[in-house]
Amino acid sequence: MFSVYTQFYNVEKFNIDFKSAITNFCEFLTKDDEVVITVNTSEDNTLNKIITFVASLPARYPNVEIVPCDFSYNDIEFDGKVKNHALQATHNSIKIQMDGDERFDLNQKDQWRKAGKSLEMNKEYISGWMMNSLDLWGSLKHARKNQPIGVKFRMHIGGIQRGVQRTAWSEDGKSFDTSKSDSTEP
Repeated sequence: MFSVYTQFYNVEKFNIDFKSAITNFCEFLTKDDEVVITVNTSEDNTLNKIITFVASLPARYPNVEIVPCDFSYNDIEFDGKVKNHALQATHNSIKIQMDGDERFDLNQKDQWRKAGKSLEMNKEYISGWMMNSLDLWGSLKHARKNQPIGVKFRMHIGGIQRGVQRTAWSEDGKSFDTSKSDSTEP
């Protein structure tokens, strides 16, 4: 039922703990679920590191697919394009977007499954759920001090793209209002 999609790039350069993120995503899911990881072209060995780590995962984990991409870091829509690339490679009916600095609370599996089933049963009326989001900072034991627990458009049905909201674009279409969009909205 679930497709978790995420993205990584420059994991060595920025010391990103991609292993604990991928492991957490896999432990949260069942064997019928999947994890789709987009890896953007990086200034380091990110793609090979992720391929090697995924190959070492236990067979009990769900399907993990790695989808390389090559979006320009200078593109103002960069983050949204990378997330959307991962989203479009998913296969299951319920999609969950997770960043590399986010983790599932493994004690909440049942609540997420209930939310997913509710979404699936009501998809003609509801296309997604906003879910709590806690950003980690520096380690798995520290949350960002400057960010309150927020909500994200985290879980949704298929047929959706991620990107800049139309209302956020400037009249000339060359920039967007970052108070209205971070380029990743569904």
